[in-house]
Amino acid sequence: MENEQNATEQSGAKQLRDALHRSEKKTKELQAELEIFKSEKMDNVIKEIGLDATQGFGKALSQVYEGKVDAESISEFAKTEYGYESNVQAGEPQPATTEVQSDARARVQALEDSSSSTSATVDVFDELKNIQENGSVRDSLRAKLGVIDQAKENSKK
Repeated sequence: MENEQNATEQSGAKQLRDALHRSEKKTKELQAELEIFKSEKMDNVIKEIGLDATQGFGKALSQVYEGKVDAESISEFAKTEYGYESNVQAGEPQPATTEVQSDARARVQALEDSSSSTSATVDVFDELKNIQENGSVRDSLRAKLGVIDQAKENSKK
């Protein structure tokens, strides 16, 4: 009878350890999700005050700020700590920013579309040369392929 009681106590302790382990695992998962939500909310609020949370001052601000996550609190923190004053009022829509064209093919295409056909050839080759000199190997290859594709398209017309 004593052996049965020992076995029951051991299995009960094992069940408690397993339950504790599952609980700790679930807690870690929930904490990770909470961090993601906090990060997304911080990014949205930083955009709301007119900054980009992925680069520059906006990124630095999102990494250092640890207070209440709302536009007023973050704006006040930025003003007192760094002297930054947002020109965007809370709730006011942020002006649309022009997306920078990073793809070499898109730059070549935009250049061709904006210039006349005779000067386009010269401009395309100037742009291609500029990309080869200043860009990465990947950008250079993309630009060359873009020019080739465009030449094929133009010869079909």
